Amino acid sequence: MSQALTVLWKVLTMMIFMLPGFVGRKVNIVKEDHIKAFTNLLLYLCTPFMIVSTFLKMDRDFSQLLLIGLFFVIFLAIQALAFLILGIITRRKKEDVEARILCIQSICGNVGYIGLPLLSMLYPEEPIIVCYACMAMVSMNILLFTVGAYFVSGDRKYVSLRSAFINPATLGFIVALPLYLLGMNRIFPDFVLTATESIGNICGPLSMIILGIRLASSSFKAVFCNWKAYLAAAVKLLIFPLFTFALIYFIPLPTSMRSALIILSAVPSASAGLGVAELHGKGMQLAANALLISTLLCFITLPLITLLLL
Repeated sequence: MSQALTVLWKVLTMMIFMLPGFVGRKVNIVKEDHIKAFTNLLLYLCTPFMIVSTFLKMDRDFSQLLLIGLFFVIFLAIQALAFLILGIITRRKKEDVEARILCIQSICGNVGYIGLPLLSMLYPEEPIIVCYACMAMVSMNILLFTVGAYFVSGDRKYVSLRSAFINPATLGFIVALPLYLLGMNRIFPDFVLTATESIGNICGPLSMIILGIRLASSSFKAVFCNWKAYLAAAVKLLIFPLFTFALIYFIPLPTSMRSALIILSAVPSASAGLGVAELHGKGMQLAANALLISTLLCFITLPLITLLLL
């Protein structure tokens, strides 16, 4: 129960970060068209720095590297299976962009901007669990920029190796892995490590500030009266983590890995999912609504899902 309360306070803290964006938009300090610039900054600069910083915090340990690789494979498989199931369910709605957006926002979550700081708070003595969150970002981005992009655009050209690996999270990992293997955290001067960590730490607050701007830019009716957004939130916050729990229940995994899999499955819909929708110019409103609704509701659902870890 104490762990559930810790999750509740952490999520509420993250919610407070929405206030500057909300107030700034309401008093017209920032405008709606600034969102894209902030989102690009978050995706293409802060995200890779966050991944590199996370790996630089860990001392080189090849046994941990195997666990990180195992987590990546399991989380990728769970998400791919969920995409397959939802793809079959919605196969008759190939021309319905909103149905495809629902699939994306029901599976892809804010594993980096909410999941990573949440795990680091719950397990401060286990730095590997934060690497699990980074690998969840990489696996999610591989699917998001391939299958997800296809779902939104309807164009199969996006399902390619290039799309899978040329994205911010994957590129961040490609840089981080050799630095980790070479033990560069013992070679780089402290100011480099501090600067890298500071830029990476911007991710969580900036993600929520963007949400605040978006919430202030939307009408109450557009955000809170769309039943499809609630459907996506219900699948993402409740059904998907329970699906993950059922799949790994009988698999003998380390406790920290099991906890990471369940918590990262239970975080709200991904900001990156909205980014893909904006990139292709389709389904942005529903993607934004699902993101906002699931984020606002996660302060109730995340502590409940945490009880599965007891």
